[in-house]
Amino acid sequence: MKTMTFLFHTDPGHGWLEVPFQMLQFLNIEDVITAYSYMQGQTCYLEEDQDVMTFVKAVQNHDGPMLEFEDRHTNEDSFVRKLVPYNPLRFSTH
Repeated sequence: MKTMTFLFHTDPGHGWLEVPFQMLQFLNIEDVITAYSYMQGQTCYLEEDQDVMTFVKAVQNHDGPMLEFEDRHTNEDSFVRKLVPYNPLRFSTH
């Protein structure tokens, strides 16, 4: 079975999984991700409390690849906290 690796950004207070917006569209979950997640360009940073599990369950339901997570920890506030809150309407569908 294929394996996909995703970056998991953490700081002392929280964590976010880095996922391409196109993958959320493919899994048909782009409208259920909360505004507690963030975005930059075509990349989403899914918050760890709810949105990461939504993503993992959707991958499992699609018989998707095995998921691996590579931790990127900082002892300072993560850059993710400064990004724009997630809103699927901000992504171009072109």
